[in-house]
Amino acid sequence: MLLKQQILQQREAIIESWRHAVFGTYPSESAKFLTGRKNRFANPVGQTIHDNVEELFDQLTEGIETSKATVALDAIVRIRAVQEFSAAEAVQFIFEIKNIVRRHISRSENGDASQQGIIDDLQDFDKRVDSLALLGFDLFMHCREKLYEIRTNETRRRHEKLMERLVAKDKTEHDDEASSEQDK
Repeated sequence: MLLKQQILQQREAIIESWRHAVFGTYPSESAKFLTGRKNRFANPVGQTIHDNVEELFDQLTEGIETSKATVALDAIVRIRAVQEFSAAEAVQFIFEIKNIVRRHISRSENGDASQQGIIDDLQDFDKRVDSLALLGFDLFMHCREKLYEIRTNETRRRHEKLMERLVAKDKTEHDDEASSEQDK
């Protein structure tokens, strides 16, 4: 409980630090764009990350409700899956909250992390973060599987269309040959 109180006292600063860590995984020009525009339509990726990091933080501090955590995490991980992040890169931002929380509680006036209550709370918090990361990994893999399935189906459709055209062309050429032989 001691940890939760300290975290909640610094809620906004911790969330902002976590957002900064997520945006920091992008190239500098992209990060500037993602953090610079607050319009959902002009910057849907930045806004999605902005909103869902806060929800994930609330899930970690209040206790993870799988359905809510899944929705928030899926929104971020889905973007990162499409952007060709590796699995490790896609979910690394989840683990960053551990360091961010430790930095913030060590700065607070009651931030003696050596207190037994804080240590126990940190272990519980770390377990929730690890659970969230595992969920993120599962979501990432599901997204990647879906992307590969879509790409495979598209390749298959293209191949089928090409084969249909070749068969139609061959049939047309065959019909033209047969017709010209009948004319003789």
